[in-house]
Amino acid sequence: MTTVNLVILTLLIFGGTKLLQLRTLGVLVCNAVFAAEITYFMTLGILWRAVPPSVSMSIAAATGVGSMGLSPQLICGYPLVALIFLNLRRQRLQTII
Repeated sequence: MTTVNLVILTLLIFGGTKLLQLRTLGVLVCNAVFAAEITYFMTLGILWRAVPPSVSMSIAAATGVGSMGLSPQLICGYPLVALIFLNLRRQRLQTII
């Protein structure tokens, strides 16, 4: 889980850098990262409930320790909010250009 978090955060930094440079690659990378984060969080939620209780407790413990970088994003709903506003802004900029 720590590796998944590291990859997601690295891609988020890369995408954010490209967004600051006003490159369309940044939008594509951030869209992929936010979709991956939402899928990751939903998969973890399913795993907590779909497996036997002993395995579920292990997954929950690993999630708490391994998701330190993504937990604040989950708490405030950042991936969903960012995905919506990033695409709304991209559509608005495309209509202006």
